[in-house]
Amino acid sequence: MDFLKISNINKSYDKNQVLKNVSLSLKKGEVISIIGPSGSGKSTLLRCISSLEHMDNGLIEFNGVTIAQAQKKLNTTQVVNAYKKIGMVFQNFNLFPHKTVLENIIQAPIIVNNMTKKDAIEIAKKLLVKVDLLDKIDSYPCTLSGGQKQRIAIARCLAMNPDLILFDEPTSALDPRLVGEVLKVIRGLALEKISLIVVTHEMQFAKEISDKIIFMENGEILENSVPELLFSNPKHERIKQFLNLS
Repeated sequence: MDFLKISNINKSYDKNQVLKNVSLSLKKGEVISIIGPSGSGKSTLLRCISSLEHMDNGLIEFNGVTIAQAQKKLNTTQVVNAYKKIGMVFQNFNLFPHKTVLENIIQAPIIVNNMTKKDAIEIAKKLLVKVDLLDKIDSYPCTLSGGQKQRIAIARCLAMNPDLILFDEPTSALDPRLVGEVLKVIRGLALEKISLIVVTHEMQFAKEISDKIIFMENGEILENSVPELLFSNPKHERIKQFLNLS
């Protein structure tokens, strides 16, 4: 059974159609990387999955629950609970600048999951150890490097105990020397068999961690394949050009 199933999503902004009949599926524990040129609809797809954008047509099912359907508002308890298990990490971190690292991490578990502050702090400390930033627990985001901010953003996401994490170009806003520390954390999540969808321009990283690679351009999926095939012998000439294989 598919853990996540996306069927025929279309999305337009005015007359600009950014997603065109996009369909894909992901099994529990799988890692999918989405690659392709800028402006191809990759981030919009993630935003539709996470309900930050509403699609014009299509259907999204997650863990057996229809969580989004075009022209329908699905606000049942089952749908709300399903969305609580989908986390998203943004390219620009989106940390609260007026809150400490600890406060950033514990806010959602307390407010959304009704967790006690004591339990939330306990979990936050474990997650800060996981991302190697326990020493920054009382720091404010303005004092952190880009790589540190992104690792805190990942810890904040993990505090909600998600079953699926969406990464929207998690290293694109980082200095090249800081990219490795963030990719190391994501690699660790993949090894833990957490379901991941990663939009990325880091080709070698995508090749290493992914069960499937999706190439998008102009709002369409041109190829959905395993890394070994897509990076060595893609079917589409445009992908060969993108990967410098032709």
